[in-house]
Amino acid sequence: MSESKEHKDLVKIIYDNVSKSLPMNMGLFINIDSPENPANLPPILLSKHRPDIFFKHLQDVYIGEAKTSNDIFTEHSIEQYLCYVEYLNLFDGDRELIICVPFIDFTKTKNYFKKLKVVNSVKYRIRILNDKGDNCLI
Repeated sequence: MSESKEHKDLVKIIYDNVSKSLPMNMGLFINIDSPENPANLPPILLSKHRPDIFFKHLQDVYIGEAKTSNDIFTEHSIEQYLCYVEYLNLFDGDRELIICVPFIDFTKTKNYFKKLKVVNSVKYRIRILNDKGDNCLI
């Protein structure tokens, strides 16, 4: 399925954010689910879901998912979030789930993930980004 320009732009925001979090040159090992991915290394399949961004080194794991307005709270998306939460719980290192959404959906997305973090006893970072540069660590 071809992704929209908006989705691709949101994925790029996640990629840039994760790249800045990693030691120099480790960004080369970020897997991106995109035809423009120069390394052509798609993220691994987690259960039946493939995140937009995936990075794993030893016990450090970053998972990124970009969502457009019409896709944030669909059944499929919620299944993805829960799958990624469960996967990240398997590790002890630096772990982060990054979700990037349009500005208009930023507040309701933050609120959703605050609840998800409590209900699922999440002990690692969840970061919500948007296309206007806002960044919220939950």
